[in-house]
Amino acid sequence: MELFRLELKYKRGLKKYFKKVLSPWDLADKEIYKQLVQNWQDFYFSIPKGRSYVLDITDQTTPKDLDNILKLCGLQLLGDSYHGFVNTLEERQILGRVQAGRVRKATRELYKYKNISEPDNLTKELDSKVRSQAMFI
Repeated sequence: MELFRLELKYKRGLKKYFKKVLSPWDLADKEIYKQLVQNWQDFYFSIPKGRSYVLDITDQTTPKDLDNILKLCGLQLLGDSYHGFVNTLEERQILGRVQAGRVRKATRELYKYKNISEPDNLTKELDSKVRSQAMFI
């Protein structure tokens, strides 16, 4: 049997979020539990996941779309080494902290364009499992 474990760990701010100190008994409160599961689901969907590039030309396609798909192809080709490259540039102070943050944000933004990429099969399967678990509340 295949198993997958996805956790969301709160390190701080839980008291501020719920306006009280939570105890294990609070998990029995349906509203609190519902909010925690919703946060878990939101956290999961905020994680960048594998996507396959595709150019959907059913709507209007712009030169920017073509530019973005080329960037996305390059990102997928380089894989994790791209993030290592950005980290190295930041460590060597070639890129500042703010510039490196902007580069990382720009790469995350590329995966959000629905007309240039779609989730791969494993990601689609995992997304559906997360949605189905969140529906049981």
